[in-house]
Amino acid sequence: MFLAKQKSKDLTSGTLSELTRFQAFECRFPHLKRHSGKVEVHDQPKQQSNLLSLQYIPDRHTLESWRDEMRRVKDSNLKSYCFAESSLGCFDDDGIKGMLRITEAIYIKRAVEKELDWFASTYPRPLSVISHPATNSIKKFQNLIYGEKFDKQVDGLQMSPNEMANVCCDRWISSDHVHWLLDDLNISQKKTL
Repeated sequence: MFLAKQKSKDLTSGTLSELTRFQAFECRFPHLKRHSGKVEVHDQPKQQSNLLSLQYIPDRHTLESWRDEMRRVKDSNLKSYCFAESSLGCFDDDGIKGMLRITEAIYIKRAVEKELDWFASTYPRPLSVISHPATNSIKKFQNLIYGEKFDKQVDGLQMSPNEMANVCCDRWISSDHVHWLLDDLNISQKKTL
């Protein structure tokens, strides 16, 4: 298993682009805070705020509304520059994408905290359970969900480590996972006619 200390590492642009679920757990992130801002159109580029130096970033809803408004404005003003401006600074489309990735990493960090507690706790095994995963299998699964880039598709599984953790660690299955399972079963099914 991985050894880590929460909030022990600073977020860097390299870390953000190749972030694993475990690195998200270790990183310090800016706090989420609802901010008002407006989308502005300019004739020339403006100085962008450094995402990695912010103490606060807008919440996901605000960022998505800025992104959508910027798309509408860009469609009507093709030769101009479009920015979201707030008390935090000035951000272009790439800055908003970066902040959306940070908010996703914050949500992953919260999920990993719960998962690590879940893996560490001992639950009484029901008498009806005859077999359970071997310790080695559990470690392989943990290496997969914590050691790979969180949004990268795992070869042969058509799922990312983040999706796999949602299936197994949250103990629920979405329609996407059921669809994946049925596709996998259909592929392995022999023709009966």
